[in-house]
Amino acid sequence: MNSTPSARQTTKQDILLRRSVAIAAGLTLVTTGGIVAPAVAAPSQAADTYAAADTAQTSAEDAGTAWDEQAYRGSVHVEPGSGAAEDTLDGTVFDDLDQDSRQDSDEPGIEGVQVSNGRDIVTTDAEGDYELPAFDHMTVHVTQPSGYQVPMDDDNVAQFFYNHSPEGSPDLRYGGIEPTGPLPEAVNFPLSASEATASSEQHCVIGGDIQTYDKNEVEYARAGAFADLAQRDDYAGCGALFVGDNVGDDLSLYPDVKDLASMLNGPARFLPGNHDLDFDALEGKHEFDTYRSHFGPEYYSYDAGDTHVVTLSNIQYPTQVPAAKGDYTEGIDEQQMEWLRQDIANTPADKAIVIASHAPLADFQDTQERVDGMPYLQEIYEILEGREVTAVSGHMHRTENLREGDRLAAWENLFGEQGLPFTHLTVGAISGDWYSGRQLEGGYPTALQGDGGVPGVVTLDIDGTEVVDRFTRTNGDNEDQMSLSLNTPAYREWYEANIENGGEAEELENPNAVPAEDLGETWLTTNFWMGSTGSTVEVSVDGGEPAEAERTQQMLGEERLTGAEVSDPAAVQEQLVHGGSPANSSMHIWRLPLPADLEAGEHTAEVTATDVHGREFTETLSFTVGGSEGGESGGDIPVEAEVPGLPGDGGNGEDGALVMSVTPGSAELQDAETAGDRVAVAGVLPTVAVTDTRAEGKGWELSGQAGDLSAGEAEITASHLGWSPAVVSSTGGATAGEPVDTELSGGTGLAEPALLGAGDAETRRGTSEFGADLLLEVPVDTEEGSYSGNLSMSLFPID
Repeated sequence: MNSTPSARQTTKQDILLRRSVAIAAGLTLVTTGGIVAPAVAAPSQAADTYAAADTAQTSAEDAGTAWDEQAYRGSVHVEPGSGAAEDTLDGTVFDDLDQDSRQDSDEPGIEGVQVSNGRDIVTTDAEGDYELPAFDHMTVHVTQPSGYQVPMDDDNVAQFFYNHSPEGSPDLRYGGIEPTGPLPEAVNFPLSASEATASSEQHCVIGGDIQTYDKNEVEYARAGAFADLAQRDDYAGCGALFVGDNVGDDLSLYPDVKDLASMLNGPARFLPGNHDLDFDALEGKHEFDTYRSHFGPEYYSYDAGDTHVVTLSNIQYPTQVPAAKGDYTEGIDEQQMEWLRQDIANTPADKAIVIASHAPLADFQDTQERVDGMPYLQEIYEILEGREVTAVSGHMHRTENLREGDRLAAWENLFGEQGLPFTHLTVGAISGDWYSGRQLEGGYPTALQGDGGVPGVVTLDIDGTEVVDRFTRTNGDNEDQMSLSLNTPAYREWYEANIENGGEAEELENPNAVPAEDLGETWLTTNFWMGSTGSTVEVSVDGGEPAEAERTQQMLGEERLTGAEVSDPAAVQEQLVHGGSPANSSMHIWRLPLPADLEAGEHTAEVTATDVHGREFTETLSFTVGGSEGGESGGDIPVEAEVPGLPGDGGNGEDGALVMSVTPGSAELQDAETAGDRVAVAGVLPTVAVTDTRAEGKGWELSGQAGDLSAGEAEITASHLGWSPAVVSSTGGATAGEPVDTELSGGTGLAEPALLGAGDAETRRGTSEFGADLLLEVPVDTEEGSYSGNLSMSLFPID
């Protein structure tokens, strides 16, 4: 483009009419109608990770290099047995100083370490030795103590277990456990000293439901959460725990899951879920054999810093034949419960406890029947009474942050008036809503969940025994925590007409526009994905005094609410059009009625959400208020102004008028590409029309000038925004202005007035419509965010 701004510098008296067009530009992530999607072009193959810029890729490489240098690779050392009948297993837990997985003469045993067969727990003596009762088909495992790290295989999967199954599994489709032969002479557990696990500061990644049903979905997971984790280096101590449904029934994909784990920069541990079952097992003890052969025991514990992580297996498959996939139940058998009693009894009272399970212990979606049908829950809560506990789980494909004291009608028999005894986090699913929805750039689907939440992982940031939860959306950052939208009468009518048409609904036109007469029945909806009791949401409309939004689900003992009025409109519109489970029930929705006296035109709402830990997050939503019924459809009334003609018409309009109108809406810049030293974000200017019906006149000029764009405290100067004007239509033959280059391309950008279009004495008459392709070019190190600003359009008569 040539940098030739041609609009004249003027005073206010020269301007006939000025209108402002909102600009919304996203760097790396853009928000459009509340749905956030990657905006920087990624490699075309889904197997390639998101690496939007060289800096991000370098960061990932640095993180991986640092991890490889400190990772402890090795395995459990098994000494074959003689075949003599024995009912006791011996072994040693030792400090593997040379990290070769074998105990040498100078490598001491470690005292006070717990070793278990899944039923009994013993503690090593001063020499690091232990002795356990033995039985067939047991998994022996060690509880990693703080200050030490268990070895990992080349895929980062923690090696802290040995499966003892002399005859192996029965004939199972996916193999199960191979025969191990006689009881070993000894099973020795090597550990290596670790500053990372000794620190009182820990960052524990919790990932839910990878749930890949085929190779394509493995690549979705690779391009999504695992690519994100590959760029992080903060979880080397506590590692990453994946809380079940690691695949979607096809257990032959376990090697692919391990390959995903190889991308991590910390140890990987797993739990089994209802889609990890051996469905052809006819006995309960074999229901997770294939899972155990790849990942270890169904339940276990480990320490990192001042935190004790306890994992439970609460999915049980019936032994009757035939049985369908959905015939599993939630429960914990007496053997596991006895193990849990011992494990917690052996845990010092000053330790924070994280208790993990696939199915939630308590969940917002609970029914009275579910809670009443799980009597083991009461005993678990009794075992944990008086402890500092955080529960984490997956299974629901929702993101929920339930806090101590929360109450729901379904829990009344379990908790009474006291409510939840401690925080329960449902961490959402890495697969989101089963990898559904639109395919985004970079090889990942929208996959919005049934509560409107986005795919991602939760990290527990732990300092001593204080646990702070942190959500990171897939391909996003820690600041991206909410979705904004309007819940209008038009939306609710559309919802009722389409709620049964999932994936086939026609789009709702102008979702962020509302007729003036509907303002009293419209509210701004905030879906604060990790919002909870103790969170607040405040909304400032057009820079006015902030008003506090109301949470739709108070968690004060009421029934669970559902339906259009308590839904997330942005998510539901995405899901009903493109596929997915409609987000019509959630415990983290806030809403605020729009002021009934808003004038017609463009408005901006700034929303500040503060979580229970005091962290603030801010997003903005632009919306349009139209005129009364009888105007443009959807409430979109063009902004226009009529002024007298040239002097001499007596003010009666006989000589016509010069009028400008701007199509309602904002200029949303979304199509980002990275090229060399810059990120380019493209968009289109809403149509601007000039109508000239004056009897006389020498012509007119239509120009535009942008203000700086901002995202919180970050700013992009208007010189980085350029345009290429074009005539959309013209009855008189008006002409478009010259293109304007951005600062990075050698121009001044739209920081100075630039001509969009003009009509001279011969071409001015009639109506001329103008548009422009917009281009924002910024350096690659520009802070990412959703930027907004205004582009002022001015109309000048030529005297």
